[in-house]
Amino acid sequence: MKEKRSDIFGFLSLWVGFIGLLNCLVPIVGLITIVFSIIFGIISLIKKERTKWKAITGISISFTALIIATVSIMISFIPDASLSQVDKPDWAPEEVYKYGYPVKHDDVEISVNKVFFSYGKMVRPGITIKNIGEDTVQYSPNDFTLVQDQGNEKGKRINPVTNSEYLLKSGELEPGEEISGEIEFVFPVNNSFFALVYKDEVYIDVTYN
Repeated sequence: MKEKRSDIFGFLSLWVGFIGLLNCLVPIVGLITIVFSIIFGIISLIKKERTKWKAITGISISFTALIIATVSIMISFIPDASLSQVDKPDWAPEEVYKYGYPVKHDDVEISVNKVFFSYGKMVRPGITIKNIGEDTVQYSPNDFTLVQDQGNEKGKRINPVTNSEYLLKSGELEPGEEISGEIEFVFPVNNSFFALVYKDEVYIDVTYN
């Protein structure tokens, strides 16, 4: 009578694979279990065990866990557009966005593309406004103010200059359209915190570095 062999490596691949799937987001531990599950599964297949489903299932589970771990790592490297609490003054709102990242508000997407400083004189952010909705939207430089954090005027709002032909004018955007231009704020500039504010709700850090 032929002795029935036990597929120990297929069994190990299956259960270690389950452990790897449950721990795939745990650094080092998850990776080690995934690797061992794949190794055990390959050994089982090489040994040509009579039952291959354990090894194949274990390897499949391990590759699934590996994909999940890889996607999680990639997501963790996506930069966060909002600043941490320590990067802004106490009076600033909970969310202050970094300059250079698109920020959505209702049907509009705002991007600060560049910021020109004239020390002691003015700040001139270059912005892009895009209509991401389905209806026509109105835009105006008066939708923006600049808030500062200097001296005894912390949190003071500054209105933009609107009498220059070279700066952004009022208008409207059809769905999918965008417009770029500059907005100028004239005041004694120093190295303190500045935020470009859109409709009193969206704060974008434009601090001089």
